[in-house]
Amino acid sequence: MSAAALAGRPISSFITDNFNRGEKVDNKSGRYYWSCKHCPDALRIQGRDNQLPNHLIHKCKTCPVEIRKQACMFVMDKAGGEDAVEFINSDKINASPTQHGSSDPVVLGKRKKKCTSSLNGFVDYPLTKEQHSRANVKLLQ
Repeated sequence: MSAAALAGRPISSFITDNFNRGEKVDNKSGRYYWSCKHCPDALRIQGRDNQLPNHLIHKCKTCPVEIRKQACMFVMDKAGGEDAVEFINSDKINASPTQHGSSDPVVLGKRKKKCTSSLNGFVDYPLTKEQHSRANVKLLQ
């Protein structure tokens, strides 16, 4: 195997600007643990899926609003999801980092996923007279 094959995918500058790379995960995945530069609480976030930008969006209490918007855009560009657009346009992200002049940071809760299924493919046909009479017979038995 060449050195290029072992190197893997290049790390986004957004990730390296907001997180410090730590030790390697104890498996064959080639992933690393990361620590957030904005909060001392998050020492070991596994660098997989969208866990790093989602930490900034949902869990990091001291993350600046601009960085949070960049994290939303990062997730949206990566997955094309509408959740990031909704979150950017919501009042949560445009709020100041502290509530009404207090020193307590704004705590953002987890968002519930919306059910996207619909009944568009379901067609309800009325019963024929024969089906209706059979149903009445079975009901009255």
